[in-house]
Amino acid sequence: MQQPPAGQTQWSADGKWWWDGTRWLPQEAFMARQLQGYGQPPVAYASPPVYGVPGTYLAPSTGMRTFLLIMLALSTVFTGLLTLFGLIGESSPTNDSGTTGVVLFIAFLVMFAVSAIALIGVANRASWSKVAAFAAGVVVSLTCIGVLLGIPIMVAAARTPNPSHRSA
Repeated sequence: MQQPPAGQTQWSADGKWWWDGTRWLPQEAFMARQLQGYGQPPVAYASPPVYGVPGTYLAPSTGMRTFLLIMLALSTVFTGLLTLFGLIGESSPTNDSGTTGVVLFIAFLVMFAVSAIALIGVANRASWSKVAAFAAGVVVSLTCIGVLLGIPIMVAAARTPNPSHRSA
């Protein structure tokens, strides 16, 4: 057994024993005691959670799906209007922009399509909806004003419960 630390509570070096100030307790006994609300909270000596390690992710928020739907709807309307204005500009008889206008119109059309597909997927709780919503956030972020919509879409897509969960 290890020597007791200098009066303070802490975990043993191997993490299997807890010094409560008077004696060493096995980890199981300490955890059972904590569940009963007895004892001091443990001193944290561990590093913060590492993302990518199971059990360290932020829990999904239940209200995020609604927020994601609203942001995707705004994104779809915004990119739809840009696509419409691009179509009107390209079909104008006074258009002399050449290929630049066509490339811009196609970019807006892609942004609109990705946003609309993501909106439909999230609304129907499709299995691919989180990936589509994240892709919509990335694509919409290609425009300066779209960053205001794209970043919240990506955050909401990451925090939305998986489609298998039937919460709002």
